[in-house]
Amino acid sequence: MLWKCAAARRAAADPVRKTYAGGSPEAPGYPLVGYLVGRAAFESGLTSLRDFPGRSVAITQVGSSYHCSLHLPARKYGFDLGTVRLQPLQSLSNMTSALTGGRVGAALLPTTILPDLVRSGAAHLLGWVGDETP
Repeated sequence: MLWKCAAARRAAADPVRKTYAGGSPEAPGYPLVGYLVGRAAFESGLTSLRDFPGRSVAITQVGSSYHCSLHLPARKYGFDLGTVRLQPLQSLSNMTSALTGGRVGAALLPTTILPDLVRSGAAHLLGWVGDETP
């Protein structure tokens, strides 16, 4: 999945920069990172990945795997990622707080955090990265 991101490909091609990658790959049926929508945003009509244009979405950092995971539905559903207001919040805890506090409409969060937010009703799961954009 990482190599599908243009930023990662450019970084890997840089002869001066060394690129190291880690983590787990996204694959169908393997829930790792989910697309979550906050309760207020869901109630105001953000109910699918196609609705991301014009909305704010929390990511950790520009160029991160979370950022790359937004390029994939943009390509799949035909919207310009430039129309999505990316909010690089630096940490998962900041992303979770922004989502539950309504400062962003959506966030990409891992399965270690996601279930409690969905169970509590603070967020709605739109899908898993591996299932939506394998």
